[in-house]
Amino acid sequence: MSDREWSELVQQELSRKLGDQGKAEIHRLTGNNGKIRDVVCILTRGERMTPVIDLQPYYEQLNRGEDLQAVAQQIFLLYQSCGQPPANLPSLDTWEEAKLCLGARIISAGENEKYLEDAPHRRFLDLALVYYLLVEDGADFTGTVRITNEMMEKWQVCEKDIYEQSLWNLPKMLPVAVMCLDEMMKKLWQLGTGGMIPGEAPEQSIFFDKESSSKDNRIPVYVVTNKRQYMGAIALFYEGVLDRFLEDMDWEKVWILPSSIHEMLLVQADDWNDAGKLAEMVEDVNETVVEKEDRLSYSVYQYSREERILRRVTGKEEKVIQIFGLDCAAIS
Repeated sequence: MSDREWSELVQQELSRKLGDQGKAEIHRLTGNNGKIRDVVCILTRGERMTPVIDLQPYYEQLNRGEDLQAVAQQIFLLYQSCGQPPANLPSLDTWEEAKLCLGARIISAGENEKYLEDAPHRRFLDLALVYYLLVEDGADFTGTVRITNEMMEKWQVCEKDIYEQSLWNLPKMLPVAVMCLDEMMKKLWQLGTGGMIPGEAPEQSIFFDKESSSKDNRIPVYVVTNKRQYMGAIALFYEGVLDRFLEDMDWEKVWILPSSIHEMLLVQADDWNDAGKLAEMVEDVNETVVEKEDRLSYSVYQYSREERILRRVTGKEEKVIQIFGLDCAAIS
């Protein structure tokens, strides 16, 4: 049975459970990098927000022969476990309320041309900065709401207003976290997982003593993300983060590897001078480890503390942009 046929049956079963208390709707969404996925939204009376539940794991269960009613019950229980929408849900109607929750993330520009058609954004190198509203309930992360051109027009603001406000908010809402990759992986294995997952970053100092990372002959690699390790690649470009990191580590140049939309990896340029090999590593990781929706770029970047210039390197191609945090006038 096809996913579309399963989705209709799941919708019918959920609607039967809800009765006249609400309804279930199936939507096909285009995510980051063109990833298509079916989701279900369960709408009850008076709700301003409802969870968006990915159906792919449930299609897999159904294709393995699991009972439709049992799978629908799992979805319904997941919906109930999400609880009520947060009381401090930001209003989408006014700029004065919405701007307090504005954030931004970086995505691949080339892989998201259709997405960018309907969204205020800012391009730099092969990347694009896009915006969202961060919805939180106390200390618990709840979700994001994508900013569209229609919303920008409704607020009667321009992209520059959204850009400046989101870059002001981000370091406070989602502070930068920098950690040694070895230490991070060790902590994740201790938690029972072998890969990087969204969640709280390990409790470590933001900047590190370089001696702690050089206990053997391996080249130290650092991870830059935000405290939640969610859409945290942009944290590398918070004002002053790159310069402060290089100063603390006493590095003049650094290679920047786009691990995913959630984090960046840093390697001292003096320890590695083969950009082509690094680009091959990035490509291999993208193709074998990183989910399509989480891929950021196939390029490698280098930043010079003295020149304050960010270079993009992909194969023999090299593009240069001056960068002083993301509020650089050269980014357009």
